[in-house]
Amino acid sequence: MDYSNATNEQLEQLVNNKDGYAICELAERCILGSKGHEKNLTRAYQLYHKGEKMGLNEAYKGLASMYEYGIYLARNQKLAAEYCNMAGIAYPPPNPLSLQMTPPPNPGAMPNPGPMPNPGASPNPGPMPASGDAAAFIIADAEKCNISAEEARKQGDYYRAKELCNNTINKLDATLRRTDIIIRENEKDEIDNLKINAYWTLAFTAYNEQQFADMDRYLAQDDVIALHPWGAYLKAIAHRITQAPQNVLQQDLQLLVAVSNNSRLAKEEKGDVCQMIGDLILDGIGNAFNYNRNNAYEYYKMAAECGNAYACEQLSKI
Repeated sequence: MDYSNATNEQLEQLVNNKDGYAICELAERCILGSKGHEKNLTRAYQLYHKGEKMGLNEAYKGLASMYEYGIYLARNQKLAAEYCNMAGIAYPPPNPLSLQMTPPPNPGAMPNPGPMPNPGASPNPGPMPASGDAAAFIIADAEKCNISAEEARKQGDYYRAKELCNNTINKLDATLRRTDIIIRENEKDEIDNLKINAYWTLAFTAYNEQQFADMDRYLAQDDVIALHPWGAYLKAIAHRITQAPQNVLQQDLQLLVAVSNNSRLAKEEKGDVCQMIGDLILDGIGNAFNYNRNNAYEYYKMAAECGNAYACEQLSKI
């Protein structure tokens, strides 16, 4: 099949059937806003992530480009290089946006001409258009709010970060309950991911404020750890600080081991996770799982290979 000339509808059907070529072709169209498809970076990321789980080289290549050039994701050159290695291509990866020889028509407009929601208007001046335009508008606004929330957290404006995240979650939940908006299946996935990212920022903010009970509550939300596996490291730090019961630390150790090979971990983050596993084993937390000093050594070694200086020190003591 000529995937490059397939219609978007054909590709969507093939994506539902887990066709790897269709997944990567549609992801590229979502990044570029090409071949009649609206530009949708959230959807592009979701598709490449789906392809990553299937072991597709084109998906690794796409994720490498997104991380290298900060397309939707925060720029992370180390992770980009790792994805390049997985894809079997040289670093740096190509910038997909440079493939656009001419800009799409009316780049600042929504996909369909005609009536548009007024961003400054009251949310209930009347029913929104019963089309995908309304959902796309809400999703785009939520994406901006999540980015602003994370920036506020990094700057120490925790009140603002929490306000933006909670507003985003409430708006997205309200959108899902509305009957006057058509929400496509892929847009439901986007909304789920946006909520997950908002919960992640809330969890990180709670950690920054040392509100560890709130942090645990946010990290326990569906798929937050799955999309942000470094959260397992934050949980373990918080529980050690608060001298949590041994059974809680045992659960932390199991979770850390489970996420230690998660491809979503940046190299430094993997170093943190492996270092914490070594610490917990030496603390005796791993006795219930028959872990010993040799296991601790192996995890410290992995952490050291990721550049973790503390792990290097620990290796010399074992």
